[in-house]
Amino acid sequence: MTLSGANLLKKIFPLEQFTESQFTFKAVKESDILNELKSLKRKNASGLDNFPLGLLKDAAYALTTPLTFIINLSLKTGVVPSEWKVAKVIPLYKSGSLAQIDNYRPISILPTLSKILERAVYKQLMAHLERHSLLFEYQLSTIRKEADSGKATGAVFIDLSKAFDTISHSVLLN
Repeated sequence: MTLSGANLLKKIFPLEQFTESQFTFKAVKESDILNELKSLKRKNASGLDNFPLGLLKDAAYALTTPLTFIINLSLKTGVVPSEWKVAKVIPLYKSGSLAQIDNYRPISILPTLSKILERAVYKQLMAHLERHSLLFEYQLSTIRKEADSGKATGAVFIDLSKAFDTISHSVLLN
């Protein structure tokens, strides 16, 4: 008995294996957003929106419900408010001559509300990756260490769900 390429793949990789670990965003709770707002540090810089962090912190109880609604709508639709995507870029002097542009590195300061959305995404994504053991421990500790130290940390996700529809099964099997 010979198996076709598609049947062989189904036998090796049962569909249930992938559907169990499929990621979808869940609605964030108002209590989580309230905690984020209350934990803001007044001394941190604000983005182009120029919202003073102290104002956001002081108005946390009034802002929690509408901000939770906006964040949940963003998670559901995959659309981030355009104003939350624009950063204030500040040149930070490293060393050497002050007149040389190469002696500065750009710092991008995003609006505070976009940072709250980013933290909600980060928490859900990391919980999913841990729950389904999708990262090796070394990867996970490196990602956490870099993110916790404030460094830009990224990931690349590739959706291969339709890849087998476009490749020659005989070539793949060979």
